[in-house]
Amino acid sequence: MAVSLALAGGIVAVLSFDPEGNFAEAAGWLALFWAGVMMITGPQYVRNDLRGDLLKLDLLRSYPLRGWSVVLAETAASTLMLTLLQFALLGLSYLAFLGNQTLEPGLQERTLLLLLSLIFLPPINLLGMLIQNGAALLYPAWVRVGAGRPGGVETLGQNLLMVIAFAVLLALTLLIPATLAGGSYLLLRGSLEEWALIPAGGLAILAMGFEATWMVEWLGGLFERTDPVAAGITA
Repeated sequence: MAVSLALAGGIVAVLSFDPEGNFAEAAGWLALFWAGVMMITGPQYVRNDLRGDLLKLDLLRSYPLRGWSVVLAETAASTLMLTLLQFALLGLSYLAFLGNQTLEPGLQERTLLLLLSLIFLPPINLLGMLIQNGAALLYPAWVRVGAGRPGGVETLGQNLLMVIAFAVLLALTLLIPATLAGGSYLLLRGSLEEWALIPAGGLAILAMGFEATWMVEWLGGLFERTDPVAAGITA
């Protein structure tokens, strides 16, 4: 997989210097589009976490581990996979536009945006995974658990509603970090100019870290109290 991605990246990087550059540009926009879409749909479909293991809840709770550590480990696994997929798509997009001298923003700004995505995507994805796993613990009857993939029109409708609800919850979760970052940037911009982005970004990361810590602790307690039979979680 890594070799294939590296080969594809090298090919589109070379093709990006072609005066026409149609193929590389199309590949770049397509990769960028899917990287963005995966911020909303990715947490629903990358499921190597509690949603896949809730049917083994009794076994999980038999381990000598605190509930919060199980929740953190499970959600971190999905977060890592989703983030790596997004990084691959963003890297492919970056290489596809490497030779484009007319595209705005320019290469320097695109490089900065790529570096910022490496910093901000992991905590955003972690919050998204915590929301999805929290829904599975709170409403297991509404969330597909296990490896089965039921089909049908009703499943498509349910998935669409879940995506919309998740997007709203994620936006509300990110509202506080975004507000703090925006407010601190406006306050510091007069003295630090564009360097005010650094403390603003750091404040956003701290706020997301605080939210993630609180959610892990809360879901850990919920995990420890959940009764598989009462919740309807049966294999």
